[in-house]
Amino acid sequence: MKVLFTVLAMTLLSVELAAQDGRGVDTADVGLELAPTNDYRLELHVIGGIGGTLYSDAPSKYSERNAFFGYNFNVRLMWHPNHLLSAGFMSGYQVFSTQKFDSGDSPEITEPIKMELNSVPFHIAFEVRPLDIRFGAGIGFYLLQSQIKESTGITHSSDLAYGGSAWVGYTFALDDRLRIGPDLVLQIVSDRGIANLSAMVTLQYDLLVY
Repeated sequence: MKVLFTVLAMTLLSVELAAQDGRGVDTADVGLELAPTNDYRLELHVIGGIGGTLYSDAPSKYSERNAFFGYNFNVRLMWHPNHLLSAGFMSGYQVFSTQKFDSGDSPEITEPIKMELNSVPFHIAFEVRPLDIRFGAGIGFYLLQSQIKESTGITHSSDLAYGGSAWVGYTFALDDRLRIGPDLVLQIVSDRGIANLSAMVTLQYDLLVY
């Protein structure tokens, strides 16, 4: 015990003498880290791409198929602390299907019409990143919006539906705050029997680092 106190007293004396000599104290020598660690980030993810949508039933009584191509644009705002899990919010705009019908395609169709179903998701999102591979999931609801375009005008209708999303991706650093990479995103509108799988590109920017 006396030896421990002696070593401690000599260490403190050495630090005091260094300060008196004007040399200062190197924080690395005493195990202190005064610089910010930059372990916490507020990230903006901008994601866009194309994908395919599969309906459990045909989306309209005139449809002869239940699979369509569309496009997605999403934005995620994620808080990423100093561990694997990050959390945030996701929204955007996506087109599930677009259909065109000409006069005569059905006895009820007397002029060309166009039908479209799109949605705006509102999800709470979570993501983990082992080895820079990103695995994420979101849950929330979709604002579904349908449009029927005819010569007399456009008919709009909307409804809410619940669902979720999941994705896997990888990003490459362009600089200290900017990253880019591919995402594969699956979205399920559970109570409407709609599934969408999209190949997308993610642009990630660190809005705040602290």
